Amino acid sequence: MWVRDNTLKSILERLAEDLRTRGELDLSECFIDGTFVSAKKGALKLE
Repeated sequence: MWVRDNTLKSILERLAEDLRTRGELDLSECFIDGTFVSAKKGALKLE
């Protein structure tokens, strides 16, 4: 529901703007990572 009505987008944009205004967010270098690692059956648990 939050995604469909853009509530989540609005919250993230306002948070990013607040951080940028306070100098806590540097957008001079950004990365988008679309990789993922799937869990395999029988894999060891990390504790």
